[in-house]
Amino acid sequence: MNTLYKVYIITFVVILNGCSQKCVLPAEDTSPQITFQVEKINSDQGFVTSTKSISLKSKTSGWRLDTEGKIYLTREVMYDLLLENGEEIEFGIWFTKQENDLNLLILENEDQNFWERNWDYVSIEEEAINFYQGFDESRIMINNNVIFHQQVNDNFNIISVESVEVDGQEKSLLTLSFSGEAFGYYDPKGEYQEVYKILNGVFKGVIE
Repeated sequence: MNTLYKVYIITFVVILNGCSQKCVLPAEDTSPQITFQVEKINSDQGFVTSTKSISLKSKTSGWRLDTEGKIYLTREVMYDLLLENGEEIEFGIWFTKQENDLNLLILENEDQNFWERNWDYVSIEEEAINFYQGFDESRIMINNNVIFHQQVNDNFNIISVESVEVDGQEKSLLTLSFSGEAFGYYDPKGEYQEVYKILNGVFKGVIE
């Protein structure tokens, strides 16, 4: 049974009027804003509902240096979306990038595991161009399903990357649009499990 349901999260929309390079915003103003429409197919347990709340599940970053001096960077953020019917949907965004210019990066936590190492670009502008707009692969994740993107395109578009200050640190406020069909990691044709067809998706928030 094909069922169309909408997921909306209403948050305070950040308006950056009067901000040139960096804006100091209250923490609640950089809380994630997520909206999308989803059609759940290949399932007889579809439902129509709305979002009740959002909670951060995890944020991870990582880097590793290979023998050729190239740095592999990753960032991921995961949220739990609580729906009005009591069900939860897991939503996540993941980026990876091979960066060849070490002078652009600030690398930390070298003694930690790869997925526990923090990093930053030397400026938000470099991060916007090289990582968020120049990623090697990105993923939108819905429950155990995923949409892969190899570059910015009509179905995964970086709308803006703005410099904001959060808890005394400069961060990237990312706004992106997304759509597409999310298949199971081991079911790329949607033959054995549910498929989420996502439309009109927008994410705005700080993922680092």
